[in-house]
This record gives sequence, C-alpha cells and structure tokens, in this order.
Amino acid sequence: MSTIRCASRRGRVLWLLLLSPLIAVACGCATIGASNERTWASDQTLLATADIKEDTVRISNIRNCAYTSAEDYELRYYNKTFDLRNIQSVDFIVVPFADMPSVAHVMLSFGFVDENKKQDYLAISVEIRREKGEQYSPIKGFMQQYELMY
Repeated sequence: MSTIRCASRRGRVLWLLLLSPLIAVACGCATIGASNERTWASDQTLLATADIKEDTVRISNIRNCAYTSAEDYELRYYNKTFDLRNIQSVDFIVVPFADMPSVAHVMLSFGFVDENKKQDYLAISVEIRREKGEQYSPIKGFMQQYELMY
C-alpha cells in the first residue's frame, strides 16, 4: 500500500484544495434521503407488491409494457397469483449496458407450468427508480444516488 507524502506545506494545501470538492459532493450525497414521494417517470410510478401465503404469491402491479422503441411504449400493469409449486425453471439473465459492457443489468426469470400445461414467466430485477425527466448517470449510480425498485 502506498501513501502520498507532501514534504511542503504548499503541497498539503494543494492536495486539500483538490480533494475538497470531492469531499463536499460525498458529504452532500450522504445527506439526501431516499423517498417514495417524488414525481416518477411514468413507467416507474407504481411499485409491485407481493403477498405470500403458503405455496402461493400474489403479485400486484406487474409491469408489462409493450415497447415499439426504447422511448415509445404502451404502459400496462396486471395482478396475478402464482403457485410456487409450479416453478419449472429459473434463469439468470445478464444484459450488458451498451456504453459500458463491463456493467450489466441482471434479472431472474421464473418459469411456471400449470396443471393444464400452460406456461407463464415472471421476471424480477432491481432497477433505479428515475424521477420524471431524469436520465441514468453511471456516476450517480455508483454513488448510490437513486432510489431502487424491484
């Protein structure tokens, strides 16, 4: 492990001046609290909820958008009860970010098959919850400046 040593007082003052903005930003970020009371992007207004009873889980507000492009979609939600005994598969999905392929969005997809052999899937991921008009910033993401949603 190496340490930075400044022999002169001028060198120490210079390092302090260079680090001060970073320290100020970090302290400011630490004082901002998470909240569900914001004006959210339209596709992130409703949060999903889960009610587990024995072998079933009822999930409300499952987001199921019909996308024609990344920015153009029809927003749809539905509620459904899943029988956990009917899980046939679990897939771990990794989708690298186009601008940063070493960072990825990950999801779990659960495959269900009911007694009539009907297949259904439920995907779960952790996402940032953007405010209306807010764009994703990797720097803000790494500094944990977004609320999260499942």
